[in-house]
Amino acid sequence: MKSYANVNQVDHSGLKGSIREIFTGKLLEPILPPRVRMGKCAIIKRIHIPIAFLFGIFSILFIWFGEADNVSVLIKEDGVVENLSAIFYMAGFIVCLISIFKVERILLPIIWAVLCFVFLGEETSWFQRIFHYSVPEVEKINVQNEFNFHNLIIFHGGHLTSPSIGLSDFIKAQNLFRFGFFSYFLATPLMMYIPIFKRLMSKVGYNKPDTGFTLVLLFVFALSFILALFSPANVKSALAETREMLYAFFIMLYVINYVWSNKTIRLTSDVGNCSKR
Repeated sequence: MKSYANVNQVDHSGLKGSIREIFTGKLLEPILPPRVRMGKCAIIKRIHIPIAFLFGIFSILFIWFGEADNVSVLIKEDGVVENLSAIFYMAGFIVCLISIFKVERILLPIIWAVLCFVFLGEETSWFQRIFHYSVPEVEKINVQNEFNFHNLIIFHGGHLTSPSIGLSDFIKAQNLFRFGFFSYFLATPLMMYIPIFKRLMSKVGYNKPDTGFTLVLLFVFALSFILALFSPANVKSALAETREMLYAFFIMLYVINYVWSNKTIRLTSDVGNCSKR
């Protein structure tokens, strides 16, 4: 096996650089597999794109064609779909925390760490059913009598396919989330072709996803919304729950492949140098 330069040889300046060297070199680097330690050069590039496509399409079509009993088991409260959503957000949160100590520009991983933490909390009702606590002041104005904010009466609802849709529906929790999600993953990559916007985003460490990743994301969610239009109420509800899981899944893939992997400290090796994008 070829030997690789120790991460402590990376030139950093200042207190932040020293902390980063200690954290990555002394704590993280020894427990990471060699292929991960080598950085992106030794990892199969873009493998996350076919994974995203296969998992996304399989999830949607299983709900569409699946037996009603099997589907109901998957999407029930604290079922497989909800638990997977929580796991994906947890993984994204952990990756972002690690990234804070590994990347040069830490603003983006901090933002995504906060977002993943909030999404995880909301998905699990802030672990209410695990720790068995109650917040009556919030639960009494929550449509599911839980401690979360996206199901508060003021934020609940907002189905865009409703015949009585109004302006107030656009400030409901699910629509605000959709707006933020699709703005970031679809509109932002397009706006990177604007020089001023590109310079601004580069200052926060934004890394434009591969076009294939963006197209897969667009196709999976477009298919989900289209199938929902032609589905009975129970299947439409199941697709909505599955779509929430896929939001978490794509966010996890994004932070792993574009917040952490592509911006990590590079190690020199005999097989060639890896440069940051």
